[in-house]
Amino acid sequence: MNSTLSNQSLSLSVLLVDDSLSERRLLATVLTKFGCTVTQAESGSEGLQLFTSNTNAYDLILLDVNMPGVNGYHTAQQIRHYENNQLDRWTPIMFISGRYTPEDITIGIESGGDDYLIKPVDTMTLKAKMFSMMRIAKMRKQLVNTKEELERLANTDELTKIANRRYILNILEAEISRSTRYGDPLSIAYMDIDHFKKFNDKYGHDAGDAVLKSVASTLNTNLRHEDSFGRLGGEEFLLILPSTNEQQALQSCERYRYLIESNKTIFNKQDFNVTVSLGLTTFLPDDDDLQRFITRADQALYQAKSAGRNCISVT
Repeated sequence: MNSTLSNQSLSLSVLLVDDSLSERRLLATVLTKFGCTVTQAESGSEGLQLFTSNTNAYDLILLDVNMPGVNGYHTAQQIRHYENNQLDRWTPIMFISGRYTPEDITIGIESGGDDYLIKPVDTMTLKAKMFSMMRIAKMRKQLVNTKEELERLANTDELTKIANRRYILNILEAEISRSTRYGDPLSIAYMDIDHFKKFNDKYGHDAGDAVLKSVASTLNTNLRHEDSFGRLGGEEFLLILPSTNEQQALQSCERYRYLIESNKTIFNKQDFNVTVSLGLTTFLPDDDDLQRFITRADQALYQAKSAGRNCISVT
């Protein structure tokens, strides 16, 4: 019975690591016939360097065991160590060796390999095992993508698509720890959309949602790279300005306030101008914890509203 694998192409990028030039040329020829793109390395050190310099370049690593210097087992261990510490992905590793005792195979798997082929390599066996590895890699990638999507949903405000309350407060906790440890200044601003309840009552909640999304988009698009921005709930937002003292934070917040005031929200062919009030404060390492820090910003926001709104109050 003819195997269907013989007619299927493998459009894969393969890193082939083997100290023998003749073995590499032979395997590279076979892999090219399979439809693969092959990158060759003549040592474990070179293979590791190629992998770490472009971690997204390879779908599969074929790794010889017996190599001078860093052997295949140690190379696999270093690749797995790098993945565990630097990446959230996994590249299948298949050992290819003339050593085929049960102990050799066990060491190979324990070193981070996923399969073990015995030289001389049977081409159909190699192709079948490569298909098997790719199915496993595809399932793992789907799991990683699902995990990332769940994390994104857990950290994102559904309406505005910016950081939600839980996530922005987690960021603030981390910035407080960093500021305390290194002595860098840290400022935050509570921001509130002016007269939002009246706007909602007059034009409806859909229009209110459009305003919230417009304000979030305007600020998020123009945010400094180092700043963070999230929705606390309702029409309230939190700005985090790391490595920023009071005067620098005031300048940034004034810029953000002006951008929002200058932007028009369009809903049902109507233009709306929206303004915001901000309460700004700077972290006091000797006196503040998270709650006191936030409370001071909230008090400053109340002062901005009392002063007529569309302004910044500092405390």
